[in-house]
Amino acid sequence: MKNRHDLVLTKRFCASLSIISIMLAEICFYKSGAMPLYTILITIGLILTVLCAIMKDNLKQKYNYKFFFVWVILVYAMYFIYGFFIRKSDTFSWDSLLLRLIENISLYICLDYLIMSDNTKMLKNVLLSISIFSIAYLVINEGAAIIANSGRIGGELSDNVNIVGYNMGLLATFHLWFYLKTKDKKNLLLFIILMILGLLTGSKKVLLILATNAVMYLCFNKDKIIKWLLVGAASVLAVVGLFSIPAFYNIMGRRVEKMVSTMFVEDYAKSEYSYSTDMREIMIKEGLELIPEHPIFGGGWGFFASRTSTGYRYSHNNFIEIMCSFGLFGLLMYYSITIRNTIILVKCKKSIVGKDLQAMVILAFMLILIICLMDWTAVMFSAQCVWYVPIIISTIIVQKVLISQKEERIRLDENKKAIV
Repeated sequence: MKNRHDLVLTKRFCASLSIISIMLAEICFYKSGAMPLYTILITIGLILTVLCAIMKDNLKQKYNYKFFFVWVILVYAMYFIYGFFIRKSDTFSWDSLLLRLIENISLYICLDYLIMSDNTKMLKNVLLSISIFSIAYLVINEGAAIIANSGRIGGELSDNVNIVGYNMGLLATFHLWFYLKTKDKKNLLLFIILMILGLLTGSKKVLLILATNAVMYLCFNKDKIIKWLLVGAASVLAVVGLFSIPAFYNIMGRRVEKMVSTMFVEDYAKSEYSYSTDMREIMIKEGLELIPEHPIFGGGWGFFASRTSTGYRYSHNNFIEIMCSFGLFGLLMYYSITIRNTIILVKCKKSIVGKDLQAMVILAFMLILIICLMDWTAVMFSAQCVWYVPIIISTIIVQKVLISQKEERIRLDENKKAIV
């Protein structure tokens, strides 16, 4: 009995440390100049995943990797086939994509073990470890820039500060969920810190994630009018702060003004101009013009980059990029898992039993919303594994719902037989 208990603890430790290693590598060290440390952390994470997968703890847990594994392998097989045989651009980083595939499978195995074993305490500690290290690393390296309000932060964590903003926002989302579920003040504090740091990256993605977080807060307090009023007041204060506090206005508020002005004022001489917004509008327009040329199977890997007038290597829009590259075939294949998860959650939502599972379902819906919003702002399908985390966790939660529903049906059938 003691040996089995020790094995369970060891397996949980391996799963937790694997998630921490991979996530820290992707969040803090995926940049030029830090690749040796990045490689070491990824290697440690993958080795720990293998150990976790081969350990048999003999606990009666229900695992079902089949759907996710089939989906992720088919999707990446599509990437490789198009990249090797139907390529329209000069570059195809097959080695990077292969690593992403392995990372995604690794994260699924470890997260599935912790979530399906109802070990939210261990998962919470994993989140705390990743968040505290990421915050400390960012503040240590860019604390002076933050204090001096010298511009967008995050350059020490990634070559693209928008990625840092997304990462901070995603971590903050999980902390808010844990706070709403457990009322632990540590999670609320970390949510606030991560959101502030995310806003200071200047990435407008953070504003979308913040809006999603407000929706999640309301979902947890849907019958409490005072909470809705609190969210309304907080939203007003957030908008006022964004445009009145110099630190936020100079980095984020001004970018929002330029974005709105560029979108709705045709005469740039009379408005603030946003180059990034203008380029995104052009890329979406060009992408929509390219899609009809190869609507079913797409024009090939890098088709958009080969035809755009902007000079960019991708369209900054996941829907456009997938349709240009892989057509309707690729779009349905990539989003099949999100569509499937949404349908199952909607169908099962009213019959879910237990507050913990209900809270998980709310999180799954919010992660699906984040997927949809982020995919309008970036090319996600070929990005780092952190961008796949919402897909991974929402899929695990759906699997947990399906198992719970099945067990409930079995229990009801047994009760009927007992009555008869």
